[in-house]
Amino acid sequence: MNGTLEQLTGAVREIAGGLKVDHCITEKNNGNKRAAVLVEVKAGLMASIYVDKLLTEIEDGRMTLAEAAEQVMTVYNENRNDSAEVGRVDLNKITSKKFILENVHRRLVNTEMNKEMLKSCPHKDFLDLSITYAVSLPQAGEYASIVRISNELLQVAGISPEELDEQAKANDRREWINMDMDMMLKDLGLIDSARSELGLVVASNRAKYYGASVMADIQYMQFLYDLIGEDFYILPSSVHECLMLPSSMSDNMTYLRMMIKSVNTTEVDNTDILSDTLYKYNSITRSVEIAA
Repeated sequence: MNGTLEQLTGAVREIAGGLKVDHCITEKNNGNKRAAVLVEVKAGLMASIYVDKLLTEIEDGRMTLAEAAEQVMTVYNENRNDSAEVGRVDLNKITSKKFILENVHRRLVNTEMNKEMLKSCPHKDFLDLSITYAVSLPQAGEYASIVRISNELLQVAGISPEELDEQAKANDRREWINMDMDMMLKDLGLIDSARSELGLVVASNRAKYYGASVMADIQYMQFLYDLIGEDFYILPSSVHECLMLPSSMSDNMTYLRMMIKSVNTTEVDNTDILSDTLYKYNSITRSVEIAA
């Protein structure tokens, strides 16, 4: 979906008459996501137009990008003053250094599958993955916009890549450090009532949204090691969570990698796939490594 959304954004930009055009993913409280194209209303304010149905029709071959772009601009022109179809995104708020640093979080993505996107946004290499950054924008009602940090936005806000990463890391750590310990252990599968029969432990953030970024936080990995009591394999079940398997539970890394690939092929939406790679936390070097 993300690739089609970016293509639709580009098509809208071509016919928007010089208006600024961007896109974002919005998330409901229950975790469902919606896609929106943002079109400038006036300086500092953009209209947010939901385009999920259009994306489906494009991907199913029932509509061309040009036709979908025309529909977006029709909705924009007919409802730009006031409509449930068009939300508002305050650009002045988005570009505020203070707001970005208070709300930025890290997102782990597959490097190879996101080569084009990575050209336009700050990121850090992490094995065969990349750490990117996004901010959450609370809005009226049940939705919150998720806006990816671009190189341009970082420059406008006057934030260095190093400052962005350090603050995002600190924000992410609050998601688990401040959780009630009993709830955290249950959510992570580190007590009997939440542990699977296979010995797998689920690791994510409190929102369970792009929670696989926890594997890039060595402090978090060491925290899991101390609780599990041994090194562990990391199975990336999606961009939203990882499965941790104590190393003593299996020595067949080929089988584990095949299992990851099978699940990604049959169970995980293409937009949510993180990697087919098997990783392992090494407590001696205190690092995450590629196992297979």
